[in-house]
Amino acid sequence: MNRFLNEKKLLETGERLRQRIVGRFPGSGLSELAAQLVQLTRDSVARAQSIRQPNLVLRAGLVLLGVLALAGIAEHFWTSSDWRTGLNQLLQFLDATKGGLPHEWWTPS
Repeated sequence: MNRFLNEKKLLETGERLRQRIVGRFPGSGLSELAAQLVQLTRDSVARAQSIRQPNLVLRAGLVLLGVLALAGIAEHFWTSSDWRTGLNQLLQFLDATKGGLPHEWWTPS
């Protein structure tokens, strides 16, 4: 289940709570804590917005990695004597490298 929090509502609620605490307990440690929580919420909202932005360098690197992998597979089949031998070697390679990944990545859930 996906859960989404409305950033405006978080900030409004935090600010309203801070104002109520400051009104009832002015200058107390609790009012300072409430102010810090409001600032933490603002910082978290700003950080979440920056995280949502696409990382173009990472995407370009993944595309490049995929192109290199496909080029390597194509070169392997091009230089192998028989396509069945090349396929068998490729499957053996993939089976051998599967053990290097964390178990959760390749085990069906």
